[in-house]
This record gives sequence, C-alpha cells and structure tokens, in this order.
Amino acid sequence: MFKESRMPKIGDMIIKHTGGHVLLRSHIGLVHGLKKGKWSRENEIAFITWSTDPPPDYNEEYGYFCTNIHNLRSEFKVIRNGINIP
Repeated sequence: MFKESRMPKIGDMIIKHTGGHVLLRSHIGLVHGLKKGKWSRENEIAFITWSTDPPPDYNEEYGYFCTNIHNLRSEFKVIRNGINIP
C-alpha cells in the first residue's frame, strides 16, 4: 500500500500544536506557498495562511521548514484532501 508523504503541498491544512507536553492551543492554517531551497530541488519552506493568529514561533517572512512539518509529528498534523496523513 502506498504511504502518502507528510511533506507539505499547496492546499494542505496544517494544524500546529503549541504548549509542549501540555497542549495549550491548536493553530489551523492552509499552505499557500512553497519555496525551493538554494541548494536543493526539493521544497524547503512552507508559507501558511492561518485562520486565526499564527503560532508564536511562526514568522511570515521565513515560514516553516518542510522537514520540520514532516518530522515533528507531535507538533504538526498534515491534512490532505480531508485525510490526516500519519
């Protein structure tokens, strides 16, 4: 069975959990832009439009690294076409 990649794509819903082990808040947003890395052919940075205020560690100018969204499963949920990508 094919396993869907957690690397963000334009249109993905991202849920960012803040607060560490004690969940304080969830921030919901949509990926609206991707930027390729300087030395890589892969997308490295995801830019997200948030439905409310952005998480404290999000910077509009720098976005989030795609590998962080891919690897930090306790902090990020990736939802694509209505399906949570585990």
